[in-house]
Amino acid sequence: MATQAVIRRQKPLLKRWLSSNMSFLLDALDSKEIISRDFYHSANDIQNGGERAGYVLDFIIDTGLVHELLEVLNDVKDQYPQLRTWPPLYFCSPTINRDSVNPWLDCNADGRTLTATELHQGYPDHSERFAEWKVALCSENFSSGRHYWEVCVKQAQIFRVGIAYAVISRRGSQCETWLGLNRASWCLCRRPNGYFVAHDGIETPLNISQLEKDKIGVLVDVDQGLLYFYDGSTESVLYMFRIGHSAGSVHAAFMVGQGSITIVA
Repeated sequence: MATQAVIRRQKPLLKRWLSSNMSFLLDALDSKEIISRDFYHSANDIQNGGERAGYVLDFIIDTGLVHELLEVLNDVKDQYPQLRTWPPLYFCSPTINRDSVNPWLDCNADGRTLTATELHQGYPDHSERFAEWKVALCSENFSSGRHYWEVCVKQAQIFRVGIAYAVISRRGSQCETWLGLNRASWCLCRRPNGYFVAHDGIETPLNISQLEKDKIGVLVDVDQGLLYFYDGSTESVLYMFRIGHSAGSVHAAFMVGQGSITIVA
């Protein structure tokens, strides 16, 4: 389960934070009857905050209670600002809108892997399909709230990962349809000379040589008009865009020039 894997990666960070906030979490888990009274008392008997946090987190992960933990943290996030943009609270796994996929991209059966191909796929014409360039959008649209997803790019040599408004052009020039070359899209990109981010034709190089485990995290905060790109394995922020507000909703968006990308499920 992807959410559980994210929590495992985030365990050191979460352990540090919970070491000084463990009482509220134990009380919440107890009140919701997620943990037994025996476990509640055994955890409270541990005096060292870090050891107690580690003990509780190990139990939650090993017994498959990650979703219950996230529900508790989500309930109190407004009281603890450091939780508000913590990616695992907003994890989702969008799927590719097949009607949008360019014919030079192959979309796998579960709608989460896109592969650049030299064989035209012969997709039927559709008003949402990107006709000229290797672009695709996800079906899910986000008009409010925070949403986080991860993309494995280990098999991709040239790609763009980001978001786009539904109004992005499906036909036309590169400037109109490529991610990051117009006002309707933002992206993190890789090409042979390195990584960069782009919006409205303005590119900003990123000072990274390689992503840890080749995974990109994307967090969009629609209400605040913010877009974050993360190293998906460390959750360190690579770049933040201020995307502002629009009447439209945003979609996860991808462009694959060489290789393949996979949305983490």
